[in-house]
Amino acid sequence: MKHKHIQAFSYHSDEVDLLLYEAITEESARSFLGEFRYVEAAGIKNINVRLNCSGGSVTHGYGIVAAMLSPTSATITTYNDGVCASMGAFIFLCGHKRVMKDYSTLMFHQASYPPDVEVTENDTIALASYNASLTKLMAERMGLSEAQVQQAYLKPGKDTWVTAAQAKTQQLADTIEVTARAGIQADTTRSLLEIQAYYQQFIPTNEMKRELIIAAFNLPETATDADILAKINERKQLAGDLAQARADLANITAELASEKEKVKTYEQQAAEMQEARVQKLVADAVVAKKIAPTEEVKKNWMDLARANYEQVEKALASMSAHTLLSSGIQATTAKTAATGNEPSKILSFSEKMAQIRAKNGYT
Repeated sequence: MKHKHIQAFSYHSDEVDLLLYEAITEESARSFLGEFRYVEAAGIKNINVRLNCSGGSVTHGYGIVAAMLSPTSATITTYNDGVCASMGAFIFLCGHKRVMKDYSTLMFHQASYPPDVEVTENDTIALASYNASLTKLMAERMGLSEAQVQQAYLKPGKDTWVTAAQAKTQQLADTIEVTARAGIQADTTRSLLEIQAYYQQFIPTNEMKRELIIAAFNLPETATDADILAKINERKQLAGDLAQARADLANITAELASEKEKVKTYEQQAAEMQEARVQKLVADAVVAKKIAPTEEVKKNWMDLARANYEQVEKALASMSAHTLLSSGIQATTAKTAATGNEPSKILSFSEKMAQIRAKNGYT
């Protein structure tokens, strides 16, 4: 699991460091609290909260304060690794033990709104509540009265800076961690040479680089420089061929798309031309009085022509004007009425078409 604040976490260790090296925002507070609860649940006995925090949101900072002041079996030590200002300073006070680097500083002040924010009456009331809460928190942590805290650290409109030595004297910190390195100038030249020699062993030599190249190209250990160069040139050629193949494929794909569009256009034009032929064929048959001029009859003939143009064209060509279906039906009806004979069956359009096809030898 990747952690943002936890440093060198191990279930086999009794101690872990959590870093809060940033301003307090909703995001930073949420991520810090998640990791704090994680190591606490893991049973770590010593939790070191290392701070270099310029302050930030009081509201989200209170979440961290609450977690650190909640009952726990772990010992929480806060470290000021640089500057703990504003809400960062109040979080520093929440450690069971508090350690200041000898160069670190604290800064306390009352909560306030940014100068560019328009403050309403409700905002002023809320701000007063925040400051009363911070005063009480500091008084409880230091064993002072709230009046003493306000007088010494939380005067309105004033920032109060405290050095490490002052913090120790004023019981804001328990310990000062000395960072000076005694005797560091004793033999600087030798120290630098030792450091250089140590890191030199990790810099790959030409022979090491050659072995890596041989392994990468899957060449035998006995491969010569000429063999390596030939393999490199072969890979370059393959890379060039691959690039050309990709370019060719892109061109072919583009050409195929263009041809598909052309085919689509041709098909559409052919369909339009065929529809025009169908409509002309039926219109000509109406003019020639081979079929009735009603919309239903014309539609039926056009549907047949769309399905099989050549067959319908031959059928209409074989018909004469007197074959008009409506005329035939009317004549048959008149004849039946005149003779008084039983009327013969009137054929439907499809049956009449089948009769015409059979008569003309079409199937």
